[in-house]
Amino acid sequence: MSTETNSYVSSIVERLLDRKAEDIVILDISEVSLIADCFIVCTCRSNPHLKTVDEALDEEAAELGVSWHKKEGTPEAGWILHDFSSVIVHLFLSEQREYYSLERLWRDARQVPVESLLPRRDSQLVEDGGRISE
Repeated sequence: MSTETNSYVSSIVERLLDRKAEDIVILDISEVSLIADCFIVCTCRSNPHLKTVDEALDEEAAELGVSWHKKEGTPEAGWILHDFSSVIVHLFLSEQREYYSLERLWRDARQVPVESLLPRRDSQLVEDGGRISE
């Protein structure tokens, strides 16, 4: 991934963590696809949580001075996709994440450890069964 993409991914993941998104997975698809450099996949606990995380990503895009190339899905559908050309963010409720199984579908992509893209936080990040916690 390019330095610019890494910067966007770091900012997006920070925002996802701030909004308590769970099971965040970063897939570097740059060597297996031309559609983007990276997928970020995460799980939200409920429709209202999905809506809150979606709104946080809109805020993050505004703060970064970028606009989403495309946005699809709704909280009611249980999934939302934010496409920013090089980075595509997938927000899912757990049932939809299991159904679409992007990690399995894109198993040839390199998984990037979340903590490798985050600035050091006050408390050390610990990976716990696929979840990032503080």
